[in-house]
Amino acid sequence: MVDRINCEVASMETLGERIRKMRKEKKMTLEELAGERISKSMLSLIENNKAQPSMESLTFISEQLGVGVGELMQQGDKKEIRKLLKQAEVLYHSESEIYVQDQLVRKFTKVVEHIRPYLNQLEDGYESARLLQLYSYSLFYSNQDGWQDTLKHAANIYEKINATSKRASIGIFQATVLFSKNKYSSALQVLLQEKEKIEQKEPYIDPLIKLDFDYSEAVYRLAIGDTDVAMQVIENAIQYSKTHKIFYHIDDLFRIAAGYGLLFHDEEKISYYTNKLKHYGEFVDDPFYHAFADFIAAERMIFKEQNFSGALDRIEKHLNEVSIETLDPHFIIVKGKCLYELGHYEEAIHWLNKVNVPYYLHHPYDLSLLYIGDSYKALCHLKLDNLEQALTFATLAKENFEPILDSFYKEFAYRTYRQVVEAIKKEKKIP
Repeated sequence: MVDRINCEVASMETLGERIRKMRKEKKMTLEELAGERISKSMLSLIENNKAQPSMESLTFISEQLGVGVGELMQQGDKKEIRKLLKQAEVLYHSESEIYVQDQLVRKFTKVVEHIRPYLNQLEDGYESARLLQLYSYSLFYSNQDGWQDTLKHAANIYEKINATSKRASIGIFQATVLFSKNKYSSALQVLLQEKEKIEQKEPYIDPLIKLDFDYSEAVYRLAIGDTDVAMQVIENAIQYSKTHKIFYHIDDLFRIAAGYGLLFHDEEKISYYTNKLKHYGEFVDDPFYHAFADFIAAERMIFKEQNFSGALDRIEKHLNEVSIETLDPHFIIVKGKCLYELGHYEEAIHWLNKVNVPYYLHHPYDLSLLYIGDSYKALCHLKLDNLEQALTFATLAKENFEPILDSFYKEFAYRTYRQVVEAIKKEKKIP
């Protein structure tokens, strides 16, 4: 598919190709066109679409060629721009293993390389704005610089053509970037500012955009511990979805509400929203939701019933299921907890050592559920009289929990740290 797209887009003339074509038509060498303002090597890179000229360089090149900048930068045929956009959309949304970072970087790098040669041909219009948007997102996801400027350009075009929903999606993305850097308060501030802009400008907000805002607001408020307002936003969003019969984000809202219940041991919330997720899972026939419900149930068995064998049985069947691999770290943590409580300390350490915090997890709820694994490793080592290792993992857990909101899990990590320190003092007979 990618090879076919590359062949199809080859028919569209790039800025570099147009410069080279005009230079040859005028029988000019690279040295003659470059003159004293541009190096021959830089001009060669520009003609081969490996470098983007500045406006000053474009002005000089156009003067050398005896044409206007507008003619040099003329936008390709609209049909060609639409074809380019369609191809970019296919690349951007092509299947890839979203939980394998290297695969994602490669995919988005291809999108960048696909769009980059045509950046100087993009003018005002939906197609150009969308290409700039895809280009900016792909720069960010492939860990490249410069995405902010092109994204701002895309946002300005959307504003000019009153593409409100697309402009709003950019604001949400900018907040998401801050959230991914654990700047939770800043993310919420940007999100609310963007939402206010849209509400002031538009008398009616597209329901999907409204739910995007609501979902993000709930997530960010929970991240900073503003739980009462967050739960109200969730409940209002769920009611809005029911009223309008639009169930976009409904599963996400159920899931984060159930996660709230788990983190703070609110059994009413756990029961209510887990049941909702089960019903949703049956409706969409997706095993993820049943697995998530079993994860919640297993955690409840541990903290409420101390039924460790039952909790282990509950999650064992889900380990290494490809369709729900996003939950694997959480299942492994549960298994490690249960093995510790059942006295299988070395086996517990073996499983807990398998856990790495995935690059895409940023919410304190998710992080809390995984960071606690280091506390359990500390407890296992404590039982095995490996005091140095116990202190290492207890300290790591404590430090990881320090910047995130208070919860049962954070309290457990701090308590474990104190327990290990006291054991070491006792061993060394420190008063």
